[in-house]
Amino acid sequence: MFKRILVPLDGSPRAERALPLAKRIARATRGSIVLVYVVDPVSDLWAVEQAPLVEMRLREAEMYLNSLLSPAPTGEEAEITEPPIPAETLLLRGSAAASILNAASETQADGIVMCSHGQNAASHWRIGGVAAKVVRHAKVPVLMLKEEGGVPAGPHPDATEPLRVLVPLDGSAPARTALTSAASLLADLAPQTPAQLHLLHVIPANVQLLENEGRRRELVQKAGEYLQSMAKKLKESLVEPSLSPKNFMVTWSVILDNDVANAIVRVAEQGDTQDGLGSMPRCDGIAMATHGLSGIRRWAMGSVTERVLHGTRLPLLITRPAWVEEHAEEEETEEET
Repeated sequence: MFKRILVPLDGSPRAERALPLAKRIARATRGSIVLVYVVDPVSDLWAVEQAPLVEMRLREAEMYLNSLLSPAPTGEEAEITEPPIPAETLLLRGSAAASILNAASETQADGIVMCSHGQNAASHWRIGGVAAKVVRHAKVPVLMLKEEGGVPAGPHPDATEPLRVLVPLDGSAPARTALTSAASLLADLAPQTPAQLHLLHVIPANVQLLENEGRRRELVQKAGEYLQSMAKKLKESLVEPSLSPKNFMVTWSVILDNDVANAIVRVAEQGDTQDGLGSMPRCDGIAMATHGLSGIRRWAMGSVTERVLHGTRLPLLITRPAWVEEHAEEEETEEET
């Protein structure tokens, strides 16, 4: 999936947690990585007359990026035995989120791997905001890691367990765009070992309030049939013909919950068995689509993905449907009026 991977860095160990995973994917796809560092004078409260300090920060950032591309010390055998990965650095000055998005476009990256928090604890609000903006507006899939969560840099450490990714589906075409990205990521991270896609449908709690128990069972059954059909298409390579899902297990489950985003996080992190169909062990990551809407309309649609992003400790692969770009200008016009 990712042949050219953009990795935004800010000099912190937390941001660098994205590097092993980006390298793993690049090796699997025979791709390359682009390390980008953005110096943001306005955000860092540097005044115009402090231009020399900005220039010094740029030089320090350049040295930092170059150090990451230097050969590993002799004692680090694991790094020495791995083949080199084509890599380049990009040093930018300006708004962090806008610069990252522009860099992805200019370098023709087909994926972004980054950690949601960086620098220090006092600035988490700002870095987290950068991550949210990148996720909301990126035209390529974004694999977002959390500083307090795990990093699936390869097959599951337990050889008997598959590397497992949860894909929530609500029956819409935008939600299904996450399937191809999720399947491709699993193929890259666990090409010769067990891997599993688990499809999840959450029925909102208002359905539970229906007095007609038969109607409730009917809705659950229909949701199960939908997920079954999607699982069959994945296995038959009908969702993405270029993939070979023979190496994958595809499972599914349906649950009922009054909070869709919270249910997705809970099931992914803890596993779940509820009144519904199927059961779900814990996962190593989540893959979702974002609708890319803004303002009030985002609360109705894209807010679920954003709430999962802020609520989970697991890596989250976020794909923005292509049709969003076609309607972006129209949405902005509607909001202005």
